Amino acid sequence: MASFHSPPCCDQQRSSSAPGKFTIKQGSPNYCLANHVTDVSATALALSISNHGARLKLASLAIRNCPNLQKEGLQKLITSALRHDIQLRFLDLGFCPALADELPSELLNAGLFVDGTTLQELNIQGCGMTHQGVAVLATDLMIATKTITSSVVDDLHQQRLNPPQDGPCALSSTVPPLSAAPPPIPLLSAAPPLLPKLPLSEGAVPFQSSRPQCLDLSNNVISGSGPGLAALLQLPELQDLKLCGCRLTRDDICNVGEGLPLSGLLGLDLGHNGIASGELRVFTAPLQRSGLQRLGLQGNAIGRVAALQALGSAWGRRPPEGLCLEQNLLEPDELFAFMQSLSTISKKGGIRFGNSFCRLGCPCNGRGEVM
Repeated sequence: MASFHSPPCCDQQRSSSAPGKFTIKQGSPNYCLANHVTDVSATALALSISNHGARLKLASLAIRNCPNLQKEGLQKLITSALRHDIQLRFLDLGFCPALADELPSELLNAGLFVDGTTLQELNIQGCGMTHQGVAVLATDLMIATKTITSSVVDDLHQQRLNPPQDGPCALSSTVPPLSAAPPPIPLLSAAPPLLPKLPLSEGAVPFQSSRPQCLDLSNNVISGSGPGLAALLQLPELQDLKLCGCRLTRDDICNVGEGLPLSGLLGLDLGHNGIASGELRVFTAPLQRSGLQRLGLQGNAIGRVAALQALGSAWGRRPPEGLCLEQNLLEPDELFAFMQSLSTISKKGGIRFGNSFCRLGCPCNGRGEVM
């Protein structure tokens, strides 16, 4: 199964590379790393990729931190990397915000999503996209995979014209409203920590596809993109989706939750989105019916024990290491106790904290005694 990664030494070289310079190196996989590329320097880089990419078996292309890269330069780079004799698997365009919501269409026009491409991972974090860009991306990918319907087209068209406002959600009808909205979460200045990489289950075969199996939309302000995100979850190839620091609204979380049970998603990162215990309780019901094996909830505003109990029951017998809850409102001993409890969840739907056993809804709220 594919998982998010950066080319070797990407983080170290990102800050030290001279503007417009690029490096093609052999590694595992062989990769090309470039920073501060402009349309002018993109011509030389595209020529180098065309001349040497096949010989070096180029598999990973990282074009990062390029605020001045426009359509012409991007088209040259993508076209050169999609030559029939180059098997490109990883494309990183992180923090290249010049095209913003036009980026998905430019990637489509460059042939990135057509049959025969070998791309498995696409990183477009911090590219200045909004809910409109997400709608375009979802439409383009669904058309490419022939999974789009007229009703989905209508929903995505309405999202592009009128982004949905945060309000009542079908999943949240039985959940009390939050007493106060969580504080806004600033965009992260660097890529967040990766979720744990889990091995393939016994007998599993890596999924082969010409569409991205891993998609990183982190650090784009995509509030109101719920319908587009729900559409992305319908893509049969998509296995990992990163939405870290995207300022998702309560409705966005609901839309993502509603799409989980019917999706093939194995990994989801919702870190640094201001998610509080109320949103978490809304999310647990569809989570229980999903196939997720990795869930990132780090850097949010989760702190209620009752919400943790619901999360523990929904997570069930999945790997405890696949759940990330650091940097929330939990005390270290509370987080430790909860993670320990994940391995001792009762078949009857209870959750064990230390020596106490509590049913969901118990008035003790997981403390073992009624206060």
